[in-house]
This record gives sequence, C-alpha cells and structure tokens, in this order.
Amino acid sequence: MTHEIEDLRYQDFVAPIVHEIKRNFTTEHVGLDFGAGTGPVITKLLRDSGFIIGLYDPLFWDHPGVLDETFDYIACCEVMEHLHNPRKEFALLRRLVYSGIS
Repeated sequence: MTHEIEDLRYQDFVAPIVHEIKRNFTTEHVGLDFGAGTGPVITKLLRDSGFIIGLYDPLFWDHPGVLDETFDYIACCEVMEHLHNPRKEFALLRRLVYSGIS
C-alpha cells in the first residue's frame, strides 16, 4: 500500500515517531528515514519543522552513498517485516547511528 505524503491519516499514524524525534533531538541533529517507501511522510513532517533528515529505501530511494554516513537518529516505520536478513540489517542500522565514541 502506498502512503501519500499528504495523507492526514497516515501523518497521524506516524505522529508518535515524529513526536519522539522532536522530543529527543534538535534541528542541529541529522537523521535518516530508513525504509522511507514511496511517500516519505516522516521525512516530510520533520523537514517541515526544520529537521535535517536523509532518505534510504532499497526500492524507492536507493542511494547507497547514504549508507557510508552516520546519523544521530534513524526512523524506521513499517520496515522490519520486509527485512530479508534481519541480523545483517540490524548490524547496518547499528553502524549508521553515530555513537560519539572514537
């Protein structure tokens, strides 16, 4: 099912994720919408509030260079059930999150 960016019901659905990101991070932090799908609603809502957030989705936003970066937070919504190799994907997500440890 495709979720259009302007679908208010889907915006309400992802609102708890957006709220938690806004509560725990600022517009100075950089995030990633991992598995953003055809309509990156979380990205739209955060960008509307001045947040910096990139997109990655192997089917719709396949920009592998993004996976060479690190992020302060990663949003994933309706993604886990699509992972072909969860252990590998969780290791990737762990690597993508900036830990602040050198």
